[in-house]
Amino acid sequence: FTCSGKLYGMDLTAVNPMLEKSAHLEVKSGKVDSLVFSFDANEVNSKGSMKFMYHNLEVELLNRTDKGQDTKHQLLTFIARQFIIEEQNPSKVKPVRITQISFPRDPYRFFFYYTWKSLQSAIMPAIGLPKGFKLNHKS
Repeated sequence: FTCSGKLYGMDLTAVNPMLEKSAHLEVKSGKVDSLVFSFDANEVNSKGSMKFMYHNLEVELLNRTDKGQDTKHQLLTFIARQFIIEEQNPSKVKPVRITQISFPRDPYRFFFYYTWKSLQSAIMPAIGLPKGFKLNHKS
């Protein structure tokens, strides 16, 4: 299948229900200026690209049990905000980041999971997180 879309002027906190469970992130603030994507997917994988422009992004890294309130997760959130997460795209000194959509299909998971994970594979690098970012869930 082929999937493409455009989104403009959305509050990023609206995606928290999906991000909290799948990426263990909570958006505290942020606004989508524009998000344009297109990808092809088949029984093996998805491939495409995304141009995700946003501003005022602030996130918190979550732990499954404590929602990020312990000292360890406060420190990780601080480091992510200061050195990893890009507050906006494009930045004041860099051009617009265009990221690649790429996700292997799990034949035992539902179609919407495959679609969301394909999109997430480009969203995470667009905000500065490395591809395949996983937060250690052990407290």
